[in-house]
Amino acid sequence: MPADGSGYDWREHSSRADAAYRKSLEGDPSELQRVNVLRRGDGEMRFIRGLARVYFPGARFGGAALDVGCGSGYITQALSDAGFDATGLDISEAGIALAHRLHPKPKFFVADGTAPPLAAEAWFDLILFRAFHPFIRINDFPYQLRLLEGYLKHLNPKGMAVIMNPAPYVLDFGRLRAALEERGLVMVGPYFPNLHKRLGFTPLTSLDVAVLSCISGLIGKIFSMFLVSVVLIAGKKASCPERKRTA
Repeated sequence: MPADGSGYDWREHSSRADAAYRKSLEGDPSELQRVNVLRRGDGEMRFIRGLARVYFPGARFGGAALDVGCGSGYITQALSDAGFDATGLDISEAGIALAHRLHPKPKFFVADGTAPPLAAEAWFDLILFRAFHPFIRINDFPYQLRLLEGYLKHLNPKGMAVIMNPAPYVLDFGRLRAALEERGLVMVGPYFPNLHKRLGFTPLTSLDVAVLSCISGLIGKIFSMFLVSVVLIAGKKASCPERKRTA
């Protein structure tokens, strides 16, 4: 049973990725996947930065960032390129070994993302989950909420949490929005950044976010495409005194 006591065995879902990481460490990167990522992830960072400016103008986009379930570290590196002091964690030892090899600047460590060994004084300005197994593999909202709350307590008052690629048939967005509002937090999304990324366009207003996201969603439905989606979470009060940031 995993360290979080949930009964879910995440290593079962990680076996294919582990095999790809090991092959890459041995010199064959052919099976590594960067799903819907353009230009080393800068499209994702630009979209997230734009959403933050539109919906949370008082939020901080910079400082310490945590990439949960980082795999081989390409999104962690994208966070670093965007100016964050970035740290990635993943359950895969091979994935973290590869991340260290490919991306020497960010910090990486092996940990079960469902029970991360974060120190009580560890604070982050951005916590990012991209295709994180608990948000794409299981339909267990109470467990998902407890897990998310465990991370949100490490979020600075002006910080944000980002969930990328959550499966809509797994993560109940309506329940999540209501639960976060009860806790004094605001959620925006899910939005589809595909057209923004393809056009190299940074979100400027809530109108262009809504329109281009809607068009992306319609294109995805028509052509049965898998679409990246993004959910942002931040506090209502951006004027709270800021805690010390650590990576």
